[in-house]
Amino acid sequence: MKYVWIPLLCIYLLSCNKITNNKTFKAKTCVEKVILRDQELGEIRNQASLKVSLSESIGTYTSHLMSLNYECCPETFQKEFKEHISAWINIKTVTDKYPELRGEMHDLFLLLENGRDAEEFKMLSKKIWQTWNSIQYNYKE
Repeated sequence: MKYVWIPLLCIYLLSCNKITNNKTFKAKTCVEKVILRDQELGEIRNQASLKVSLSESIGTYTSHLMSLNYECCPETFQKEFKEHISAWINIKTVTDKYPELRGEMHDLFLLLENGRDAEEFKMLSKKIWQTWNSIQYNYKE
């Protein structure tokens, strides 16, 4: 009887390893998809502020990021990415004051870094970069 259980136990243990590998693959794929989509949306965001306000551009960008499927991503990644999205949303406290500004996003950021709300803007933009650098360090290959 024990000779029957040993092969069955081996098969079970091997199948568990396959399930673990599949979860790992799905998690890695999820992270890659989110980062790739963020890159695509970021390019759109950077140019959108040529035609619409910086706040509207950021709002559209963050809405799209929030609508992505994070279900298979590791919980730590989900948490960090939500912090990144929140950092973008928070910067709108400054950009909302400048609805008339138009231009490429990075050019507008330079203007705001040297404007009357520079101190607050720099603090908020620093948080965007901190959260993004953490994501890149922990998840990007």
